[in-house]
Parts: sequence; structure tokens; C-alpha cells
Amino acid sequence: PPDFEQARNWYARAAASGSLEATNNLGLIYMNGQGVPQSYGEARRLFEIAVAQNHPASMNNLGIMYYQGRGGPVDYETAAELFQGAIAAGSIDAFGSLGSLYMSGEGIGRDYLEAMRYFRAGVQAGNHFSMVELARMHLGGLGTPIDAEQARDIIGPAVDEEYPPAQFLLGQIYFEGLGISADAREAERYFRMAAENGHPPAQLSMAAIATQREDHAAAIQWLERAMEGGEPSAAARLGVKVADFFLLQRN
Repeated sequence: PPDFEQARNWYARAAASGSLEATNNLGLIYMNGQGVPQSYGEARRLFEIAVAQNHPASMNNLGIMYYQGRGGPVDYETAAELFQGAIAAGSIDAFGSLGSLYMSGEGIGRDYLEAMRYFRAGVQAGNHFSMVELARMHLGGLGTPIDAEQARDIIGPAVDEEYPPAQFLLGQIYFEGLGISADAREAERYFRMAAENGHPPAQLSMAAIATQREDHAAAIQWLERAMEGGEPSAAARLGVKVADFFLLQRN
């Protein structure tokens, strides 16, 4: 497992020497509470240092904090400005961030065409998040006719590069039979890939599959992993599953 405490020490040294990349990475460690107590205030402070020097990833990360209201009030307008600045400075992740802002319409008005424009730019730049979000728009017919085949084509590169949300989405496509014949075996294969790569929604799906097969021990293991990954519903589901398991053992 990664040693976040050691990483924090190295990033802190490099940041003190003026490395903007290290300053950004240290901000991420504090934002996510990896090896340190979570501190949105410290994360913002670090991102702001790098943003002042036009660091693209830090602009995107600080924009996300404003977008989600982490460490301060929600400010969609400032988030949009930071995402636009990040794109201008060369961040491909910011295409997905700005596309999401237009998709939700929070603070700037929902605009599916603008969302698609930014997601497409992200796809062309190789951004996996943009691939998944653009595919979802094609699956849902948001700003474009429903086209499941196009959605599968869009997420193909992200699936090949083992991006868990893309693997999970492809599993959903097979499970629900979107544009193709439903195939439970293929769905499980992609759910398992995403789950093994740490995707909590896929871990919940694997727990459901294990429950259906009455493999309660496996279901508990998947729920534990989902809970460790931050899935909010996993703890309650795990409690019920453990109670059921011990009741079966007793009987």
C-alpha cells in the first residue's frame, strides 16, 4: 500500500523548495486526508500558492473545492473561472470539470451542448473522466440522441487503460442490455475489474451478485472494501449482511 506519510514528507520538502507539482500533490493529500488529518483549509492554502503561479492542476483542484464547497462556501462562478483558467494553462482534467458544471447547471445555467463541447475536448485530449461523462450523455440522450453504440466506443480507450468508472459503466451497459443483448456474465466481468481496481459502486454490485449466489462471506468482503473506499451506503448494508450471516451460521 502507498505510504502517504512518507509521500507527505517528500512533497513538503519539494514544495518548500518551490516545486509547484509537489505543492499541488501536498494539497491533494490534505484534501483527501491521506496519511494526515483531512484539512480543506490547508489544501486550499497550498492550491492557492500554486494557482498564483498559474499551475494548471492546482487551478482545477481549487475549482473543485469551490464547486463542492470544501473548506468554504460553494462558489460556482469562481469554480468556472478557475476551470477555464486551468484549460488555458493546459489542464486536460479541467475539460471534465467544466463540462460537469454545465451539465449540472449550478450557478451558470444548464447547457448540455456546452457540456458536450467540453467533454468532447477532454475526450480528444485523452481524459478518462470526460470519456465516461460523454458516454453517459449518449446513453441518456442528453443534448444528443440516445446512442449506446457510440457510448461504448467513447469509453473503449478508458476501459482498455483500466479506468474503473469506465469499466463499471461498460458493466452496466451489458447488465441492462443498452444497445446490445443483456449479458450477465460480461457485466460481472467488468464489474469485477472495476471492483478490483477500487471502485466502490462496482464493489456494491459484486456484493449484490455474491448475495444472489448466497455467498455471504464474499458479499461481506466486497461491502467492507466499498466502505473503506468511502461508499456512504456500504456501512448500513454491511451491518445487515453481517447480521444475516451470523443468523444463518446459528441456524
